[in-house]
Amino acid sequence: MKPIVLDFINAIVFFFINEKENNNKFSGPSYIPSETFSTTLLETLQIPKISHKFTESKLFEFKKNLFYEIYQLLLIDGVADGQKKAKKVLPADCKEGWDDFNNTINGIFEDFKDKEVDLDKTITRMGNSLNNYIAKEKLPVHKFSSFVNLFKDEEIKLTILKI
Repeated sequence: MKPIVLDFINAIVFFFINEKENNNKFSGPSYIPSETFSTTLLETLQIPKISHKFTESKLFEFKKNLFYEIYQLLLIDGVADGQKKAKKVLPADCKEGWDDFNNTINGIFEDFKDKEVDLDKTITRMGNSLNNYIAKEKLPVHKFSSFVNLFKDEEIKLTILKI
């Protein structure tokens, strides 16, 4: 399926380039202006919808990995629920803040999923939420330094994939 979509996109790009070079106002099927033809073709193939769904799935994976990595950094050695063996647990004083952060990020993701916010704003809001969470919980910034450029890198990757 993927090569067929790429062939259509390549045909559209080729069509635009040829029209610009030939300066033809009326070219293409049934003398439809190329911009109208291209837009209609993309909408008929539902490329914007497919692109959004693909970006949504990649953003979901990013969110899931982000939660996992941050959660792992927060865990401490402790005994949970009367068990005799020590295991990694989330500190009690982090639980409420973690739940708030989790809900905020999930809300931001849902806004993107519902097409209320574009990708740039979504990534920016996620990054700001993480910064606020780190500051609010007074978490050791050095442990979270790897996340500083993570959001910008992810925005670039997702934007390239969306195109």
